[in-house]
Amino acid sequence: MKVTIIGRWGAYPAKGEATACYLVECDDLKILIDVGSGSLSQLGTLIDLATIDVVFVSHIHADHIADLMTLQYAALVDTQLKRRKKKLQVFLYDPEASISFEFPDVIERHPLQPSSKVVLKELNCTFFETNHNVPTLAMRLQWKGQVFVYTADTAYCEKLAQFAKGADIYLTECSFYAAQQSIASTHCTSSDVAKMMNIVKAKQTILTHLPHYGEQKLLIEEVKQLTNYAAQLAKPFMTMTIKGEVNHAL
Repeated sequence: MKVTIIGRWGAYPAKGEATACYLVECDDLKILIDVGSGSLSQLGTLIDLATIDVVFVSHIHADHIADLMTLQYAALVDTQLKRRKKKLQVFLYDPEASISFEFPDVIERHPLQPSSKVVLKELNCTFFETNHNVPTLAMRLQWKGQVFVYTADTAYCEKLAQFAKGADIYLTECSFYAAQQSIASTHCTSSDVAKMMNIVKAKQTILTHLPHYGEQKLLIEEVKQLTNYAAQLAKPFMTMTIKGEVNHAL
């Protein structure tokens, strides 16, 4: 299993970058988790969009779905040009069914619930409802014994940390600095992240959904004050494998 950071920002993309979007590759299976603003232009530098098999959407905030509707046009064009052979499978947590697709012939929609279990080849996916201000699902993807957990957007949640326990790769949001605890009602501060890391005990922890202000490296320093587990900031095109290798694109 390989995980690549496509977009690492919350709210809006930094110049030349993207908001939340992550590519998971399990052999020839290609999965997108969230499709934030600017993500398709970034993703297109790495892979052919026609090779994306599955999309998981954690929640319907714009910084996680802005490019989802654009992706359906790519799926349509690629199908018409016979570059895409199968429907794009989209799994999303949208209890009010507020998102609709124009081209059901090229996209197959699957509603998600916290109790959902999705099996794709040898990939097993389970979900957990997070502590956020709209319905949001964290995701645990297990492939041949390898475990990747994505928190999506959440405030501190001990039960979510238990859900993520033992992950090989733990991708956690970190939207606020430690001093901002009083305003972090629906997102994690660096202190919250560290406390959850002490429960998760992951082999690799990556901080994403980053704030646009301040010195982001301070988030890592604040995490270090409360845990002995190492963490890194998400970087554009950073790739992670279960073997513990982290490579940065040039």
